Amino acid sequence: MLKKVLPLVGVLLLTLLLCGTALAAEQPAIADRQQALEVAKKLLPEVVTDKNFDAEYSENDYQGKRVWQLSLHHDGGRPGYHTWIHISIDADTGDLLNYHYNPAPSINAGGNQVVSKDKAQEIAVKFIKRMQPVLFSQMRLEESSHLNNYYNQGDLNLTYYFNWVRIINGIPSQRDGVSVQVDAVTGNIIGYSFNWTDDVKAPQANEKILTKQQVTDLVVENQGFYPTYQIEPDNTAQLVYQLNSRTLNFDAFTGDPVDFNGTVKKADENKVFTVQFNPEIGSKAIRMVAPAEKIDPIEGQRIAEKFFEKMGFKGEVRHSGGGSSVGPGFRHEHWTYSIEREEQNRRLYDVNVGVDVFTGAIVSYRNYSEETNKSEKTISEEQAAMKAEKFIKELIGNNVKYLPREVPQYYIIDDEENYHFEYSTLLNGVPIEGSSIIVAVNRYSGEIVSYNYRPVYVKAPKLEAVISPAEAAEALKKANPFKLSYVNMANDRFNPTNQLALVYQLDNIRGVDAHTGQLLTGAGTGQSVSAQLENHWAKASLELLAVSGLLPETDFTPDGEVTRRQAIKILTAASQYYYGDDGAPLRFNDVVANDADIESIRRAVQLGMFENQGQLNPDALLTREQLAVWLVNGIGYREIADLPVKMEINFKDQNSITDQYKNHVAIAAGLGLFSGDKNGNFNPQQPVTWAELATIVTRVAPKLNAER
Repeated sequence: MLKKVLPLVGVLLLTLLLCGTALAAEQPAIADRQQALEVAKKLLPEVVTDKNFDAEYSENDYQGKRVWQLSLHHDGGRPGYHTWIHISIDADTGDLLNYHYNPAPSINAGGNQVVSKDKAQEIAVKFIKRMQPVLFSQMRLEESSHLNNYYNQGDLNLTYYFNWVRIINGIPSQRDGVSVQVDAVTGNIIGYSFNWTDDVKAPQANEKILTKQQVTDLVVENQGFYPTYQIEPDNTAQLVYQLNSRTLNFDAFTGDPVDFNGTVKKADENKVFTVQFNPEIGSKAIRMVAPAEKIDPIEGQRIAEKFFEKMGFKGEVRHSGGGSSVGPGFRHEHWTYSIEREEQNRRLYDVNVGVDVFTGAIVSYRNYSEETNKSEKTISEEQAAMKAEKFIKELIGNNVKYLPREVPQYYIIDDEENYHFEYSTLLNGVPIEGSSIIVAVNRYSGEIVSYNYRPVYVKAPKLEAVISPAEAAEALKKANPFKLSYVNMANDRFNPTNQLALVYQLDNIRGVDAHTGQLLTGAGTGQSVSAQLENHWAKASLELLAVSGLLPETDFTPDGEVTRRQAIKILTAASQYYYGDDGAPLRFNDVVANDADIESIRRAVQLGMFENQGQLNPDALLTREQLAVWLVNGIGYREIADLPVKMEINFKDQNSITDQYKNHVAIAAGLGLFSGDKNGNFNPQQPVTWAELATIVTRVAPKLNAER
């Protein structure tokens, strides 16, 4: 009997050993929080010391990797000090996958200049080589990588963006590579993202692929163009022709559209619009101005109550929150009101409505309590569309023209309970990018489930003669802007696979100017002033303003003098943070309600740079002592400057400084924002130059942008 048992025991032991080996193989190389922290310290010793990071392990399905997520948030216990660090580490390889760092805001008082773009690129290369010394040689810096590589929002962006893409068979693979962000003020790496597909399968670019010109001709012929208004950072609506395509990728062998999953589509199902737009030539110039004063909160409550009553809801209406957003063409702020009810001793707010704080318009609605009794009986999509449009007309009337979009501009979840409809608002007969109405209708009950409306406030010049879609097509053909790229295929769960598709990609094109036929490239309205800045001591700082579109378009010289209006625009652009509106109207004697820079002036008041009263003199030249006052007030040191003490000033001409401003100048000089001339004088009444303003504002921007 014993002889029979022993072989069985041996089999069991072998089985356990094999299972143990399998289980061990499933364990990641970085198995616990402590190991993850140790790896993070080795990768990023400059930021990961003994800090108390939160650590979480996750199976990242999208990247197909097992990942440790480390995060740290710290507010320092005082206003203006907020920092966070997010780190993602591959649990199997120890590679740094993502790193984002927001240091505590401080003033850069070291040196006269910020980091140049070339220096920032050197810093980025050194960091990548430290993280990926072997793979770096398989990557190439994208030509389109540049400062402010995003749609410029009219703010001063002090970050350099660089993107290295993986090269396979001499062709860039768009998903793989490294992106790096370098802070222009400090030279610190503040962003890093790495992705690399293992065992990649890429088709060869053989003799069967189409030429760039063949693809361009096919795409133009099959997709066509449609006119649309794009909103520039200064809220000007620019009429352009855009390719009538949902994707910018086209199969290199056939010229057919390829979606974000690498799936080939038919040309007709790839179009954004099937209707033809006819711009209303001769339409008058339009200047839509966002309302400046808030309605009474009591009026907002009344509007919400009346809306709920009309919708058939009963219960106490409570002010339950709000929100705001700002960008090109819009400045939105709303109050949220909800119907309060109790269920099992819990307060629930299942139905809410958003009321615009300036106009009193209903801008959002959500019915979370809509219960669906699923059955075979549903309303049709056409019936749901009629209900949606009826609901819209009841809210906004006939003043706003809109058109149903067959293809959503925004990501909308396709669920089985609701129909979703999106409408583009129209200006002079064509769509406005970014302005939309979205409605969801329950397909079983026919009730409106949600509604969101985003109006815009833009300036549109008189609509003169425009080129035809055919002329826009010729402009694209002439430019021939496609480039060969690899894109990842995806599985049925939309996760990228290791199979690549070879495509021609439309590169860095915003559209075709509908008036001039000029091809519009890039991501914003950066200005080129390199020729004027050659060897200038403030070149790096001025280029930061230029790429952000913040320098004068005409009559600019680096040593030219700056008006108060121009400085206000720059300083508030540097703050970037939108503080909402306290409801108080501007009370300057010399600023009209439709002033072109009214929003910048309003933000300066909110920052506390100057009092909201009297004469602003926006077109007068700005003096050095006045700039010192605005800066000290704007970064929150006004109370210190107003103390009844005399602070030490080391400038020889200190007696020339206005008495009430001497402490401001002392603080600004102490922070390293100002220095004297070669004779040790401050020159308080001397006008500020563009070079001086650029240098000072790039030093102080992190503090102006601090949360207050």
